[in-house]
Amino acid sequence: IHQRELILGEDTVRRMAELFVEEVDPLLAEASAALQSGRTDTARKVIHHLGGSAGCLDFADLEMARAADFIQQVQVIRHHAVLE
Repeated sequence: IHQRELILGEDTVRRMAELFVEEVDPLLAEASAALQSGRTDTARKVIHHLGGSAGCLDFADLEMARAADFIQQVQVIRHHAVLE
């Protein structure tokens, strides 16, 4: 993030980070709903957008942690779908 602050300014990077944090949960909810309804292409696009946003801020660790959480959610959804 430090490199981004040097290039864009601390205030800009802080606002970008705030926007990213605001959109994480709604985007994960959208992707989860898309998966539950079988719209895997929509889920892929949403997660791709989220990953791109994280990458723009050099949030690689956060991005990977969120992706791991999301993958766990997907596995649970798929498991329940198989049981039903």
